[in-house]
Amino acid sequence: DSDKRYAPDAKYDLVDQNELYSKVTGLFEADIYMYGADGQPKQNLTINQLTFGSFPLKHFVNVTVVGTRWYSHRYILFPPAITDGTTQVGRIVAIDSFATATFELDGSALTFPTPRNPNVGRGGGNTTSTEAAGLGETTMTYPVGNDTVFTKSVDSIDSSTFV
Repeated sequence: DSDKRYAPDAKYDLVDQNELYSKVTGLFEADIYMYGADGQPKQNLTINQLTFGSFPLKHFVNVTVVGTRWYSHRYILFPPAITDGTTQVGRIVAIDSFATATFELDGSALTFPTPRNPNVGRGGGNTTSTEAAGLGETTMTYPVGNDTVFTKSVDSIDSSTFV
C-alpha cells in the first residue's frame, strides 16, 4: 500500500479532505446552555467577579474555510449582571480561532492559541490591566464521518505538522 500523503494527486484543502468543512462554513446563531457535573442546568455564570444569569446566552459564529485554513469568529452576548442589587452592563466576548490542515491529509486541523480578552465589548470602558487576557488553548480537530467533529486539547505543537 502507498501512503496517501505522498500520492501525486494528494488533496491538501480541508474541503477536499472531508465534505464536513463545506457544511460548517457560514454564519450561525445559537443559544448556549451550560450544565454542571450533576447534569443540572446552571442558573448563572461568574466571570471576573460578575455573576451573569439568564441562560441561554446568545452565540454568533462565522466560519470560513479557504484551502488549508479555517477561520472562526465568535461573539457571545451576556445579559446585564446583577451584583449587590445593582444592575451592571452586559458583556460581549469575542473569540477568534485560526487553524490549518495537517500533513496527515485525514481532514484534521490544528487550531493555534489566540489571545482571548474577557473584557472585549465590556461597556463603560471598565477594562483594567489586572484582568489578564491569556491565551486560548491549542486543539486538534478531526472530522468523524461527514457530520461530526471531534476536538481534543494538544499539549505541544510540532511545526512540521502544518500545511
